[in-house]
Amino acid sequence: MSCSNWMMFDEIRNTVKEYNKRNLTEDSEDDLSYFNITKNCSECNMRPHFSDKIEIVFQALNLFKDPIMTELEAHGMKRKCFKE
Repeated sequence: MSCSNWMMFDEIRNTVKEYNKRNLTEDSEDDLSYFNITKNCSECNMRPHFSDKIEIVFQALNLFKDPIMTELEAHGMKRKCFKE
């Protein structure tokens, strides 16, 4: 399964706002900056798969990912975009 909004900034912002509205968390402190969206999308376990050369770059970026997130994703957690 891959994210249908991957790196589509406006779509991501709309999806997060709709999610928060549905779950009554409209005052949520999501960081929807371009920098944070790019960072989270590149680390996301639901990003699309790319050629081997590009995958190497993403693997290198994953070395800096929070170890707790890595462990949770290994057990099937899907990330909620976009907490700081």
